[in-house]
Amino acid sequence: MNVKDNYNDAQTTQKNRRYMHGMMYLLLFLFCLGFYIVNMIINGQYPFGSHSFLYQDAYDQYTGMLQTFLEWLHSGDKSTFLWDHGLGMDMLLNMFYYCMSPFNIIAVICGSGHVELAMVIMIVVKASLLAPSGLYFFRRTELKRYADEETGRGWQTAVEIVLSLSYALCGFVLVYEHNVIWLDGLILVPFLAIAVERMAAGKGKIAYTVLLAVGFIVNFYFAFYLCLFIVLYFLLQDWKTLREFGRGILRFLIWSVIAGMIAGVVLVPAFYAVLHLSGAGSMDDKLPWYQLGNIGNFINSFYPLNKVTTGNLFNHNNYCGTLIVLLVILLFFMKKIEWTWKLRYLTVLIFLAFAMNQAGLNYVLHGFAVTHGMGNRFAFIWTFLLLGAAYVCLLNIKKIWMWQAGVAFGSCLVLFLLELFFNRDETNPNSYVAVLIFIVAYFGLFVFALRKSIKWKTFYIWVVSLWIIELVLNGSYVLSAKGNNRSLTDDIKQTSRETAYAECDLEAGERKTALYSYDNLQLSNTNCYSSMANGSAIDSFASLGLSHYQNIEYTYRRTTPVTALMYNVRYIMTNELGAAGGYHMVAAPDGTYGYLYEADALAGMGFLLDEDILNWSGEKSAAENQNELVMLGMDQPELEDLFEKKTLTDDMISFTGLDAAKQGDGVYAYTAQADIATSMIVSYKAEQAEDLYVECSDTRLQGVDVYVNDQQVVSSVYPESAGMIHIGNVNAGDEVKLRFATAAVRNESGIKTVALYAINEETVQAFKEYVLKNTMEFDGYDGNCLNGHITADKAGTLYLAVPYNEGFTAAVDGKKVAPVKIGTGLMGVPVEAGEHVITLTYHTPYLMAGICLSAIGILILAGYLIIRRKKSSDK
Repeated sequence: MNVKDNYNDAQTTQKNRRYMHGMMYLLLFLFCLGFYIVNMIINGQYPFGSHSFLYQDAYDQYTGMLQTFLEWLHSGDKSTFLWDHGLGMDMLLNMFYYCMSPFNIIAVICGSGHVELAMVIMIVVKASLLAPSGLYFFRRTELKRYADEETGRGWQTAVEIVLSLSYALCGFVLVYEHNVIWLDGLILVPFLAIAVERMAAGKGKIAYTVLLAVGFIVNFYFAFYLCLFIVLYFLLQDWKTLREFGRGILRFLIWSVIAGMIAGVVLVPAFYAVLHLSGAGSMDDKLPWYQLGNIGNFINSFYPLNKVTTGNLFNHNNYCGTLIVLLVILLFFMKKIEWTWKLRYLTVLIFLAFAMNQAGLNYVLHGFAVTHGMGNRFAFIWTFLLLGAAYVCLLNIKKIWMWQAGVAFGSCLVLFLLELFFNRDETNPNSYVAVLIFIVAYFGLFVFALRKSIKWKTFYIWVVSLWIIELVLNGSYVLSAKGNNRSLTDDIKQTSRETAYAECDLEAGERKTALYSYDNLQLSNTNCYSSMANGSAIDSFASLGLSHYQNIEYTYRRTTPVTALMYNVRYIMTNELGAAGGYHMVAAPDGTYGYLYEADALAGMGFLLDEDILNWSGEKSAAENQNELVMLGMDQPELEDLFEKKTLTDDMISFTGLDAAKQGDGVYAYTAQADIATSMIVSYKAEQAEDLYVECSDTRLQGVDVYVNDQQVVSSVYPESAGMIHIGNVNAGDEVKLRFATAAVRNESGIKTVALYAINEETVQAFKEYVLKNTMEFDGYDGNCLNGHITADKAGTLYLAVPYNEGFTAAVDGKKVAPVKIGTGLMGVPVEAGEHVITLTYHTPYLMAGICLSAIGILILAGYLIIRRKKSSDK
């Protein structure tokens, strides 16, 4: 009876313990959830106000892609190639990048009409789950082996809770939580850390493999940083011998490869697509590899109440609690901790700190790429390791001596002075006050506890309370600074604009586009803003002078009479003035939709070009490329050039807020001397009546405004990397003023190019007559197929108004013909003279290879499980 009672008591105790542990996870989640909801209410953000909670990519990129995915999903369309988006878009590849999170079920439930609400819910839920995820790590980590025997369970629990909150509310998360597709990976980090610890001990192979495979699948891009984390955390494990270390490497390699194989259905086609992204606008060749970040900015990033830092190569958002720095310094004084472990830990921390502040290594740790406006994407690893070091220190807090606390506090003051001396950026003055208040308060508590002026229990309560208060105050400040003052619903749904857009009637195969916000996918058959954007589309846009931003975005504007014939786009709606050449305005602003432009002429979904077009490289300037395209495409070398370059003398060029130096004809290297109103100005006086275009680019984002006789004829609302901009017809003596603004801020450098051209109307007319006489008749889409027919007077290359992609196959009269790339990214199909039926079919490249690899990986894992179970049953 007593034995049974003891057993029942033990079972009850165990159930109660599990219940309490479960409640801790739940309460941490609810605490963070409440934190976000209260801040949204205070800031008047949707759904609690008219402002948007979404920020940068969440507002500009993810909402559009998610809405496109939902519309495709609910349409029941089995085709995976969307002909009416981005001039043709692979939905599977974009889904692999943007829409593989299991949390997207929230968006599916909300529907395509409530994408903004779904995005807000997903971000808040995922970010709130980081706290219980962190708690899982701190309750199970092998770092507990360094805990002091006198450390009570209550203090240990309090430490685990506050460090979990620090992970969930750290600077990296608060600044980057709008990258909703990264949050799944951040949730996985603590679980992967435990899996690495167990794998190092020869256990948990299945858990590690499954977790890593999930990381690859939910977002293959962020999985790169997860792999970097695994490598660094692997090095920190307690390897006793070199042989054990070697076996550990082999074990990790084998099971990591199996995880990659399981995720092959995503990784293989995605890897192929990444290899074929555009190189247009890449900063790789302009990166100063020797450049170092500013140590003052780096130190300042640990302060509470600090400003949001994005848009720079060295973005520093390292805050995770003021006490962290002091604790990490104290850790390396603790004699109980093996010096070998401390040396490894210190080496990894120094490596990461250096990588966050040195351009060359920063480039390598970003996958040999220069990131788009968000540097130090791997900084979450640094934060996680700092929290791990702080955890070990806090579990040995009673072993600290007074002199050690004094040295740590003195070191913090030295860092504070270094920040004051070296920091060049404007910062929130309140952050200096806050960091001093908190660091002095924490040091005072240490002194009182070590001198036994207060009990350790009192010390614990005050430290935890101050830390949580600090996290909440800092988080509230950062979220308020990130607020988006625009109403998301107004910009995304655009009710009145949708009506006007829908009223723009099209013939079969024709396209239209509208551009009213940075969400380029909505209300457009042509625009695309995606990290999986077809590289050929961007390369061809860059080659021809159409608008693009580096290798992730292209928007249909900045056309000429030649390029306006090439994409079958009848209407452009935008709030920009002078957005396109080869178009005429049919409606001026009426408060509803801005300007409506209609094409002067269209050449359908394809037209025949001379065979010589295959000799066109498309690798010169946009004007020169169009000159050659016209000549080679028509095989009429006697025609004059389409564009004639005008002379711009040095006295026509001036700069505002820029320290510039001429590098060549129309090429200027500059360094910004101010944060705003920095620009290059060109003043030109027309010598005769002419139709002018300006070709311009900037290694930073640029905006262009043009005035003729003080009347604005071109306005830029959406910045871009480059474009061929139509100024319009001018008369002799007209004063033309061009202003090229740059997104560079103080001390940032870039390169601007500018060239002015007059267009030859006779050449324009000759090309127009040629292509209109040789157009392909469009016969419609059928799933992933485009159908048409053409009567060719002679053998040539049929140009198609779809950017080149190696996923396409073509058939002429039912016979397979290999599509050819025209120039840098246009699509062509060779045809002989006569009548022909054309079929263009798309398949996601290497998708079947990825499926096969996944099947093999799953079979290997299943075989291992069967063998292991059989061995266990035999025992």
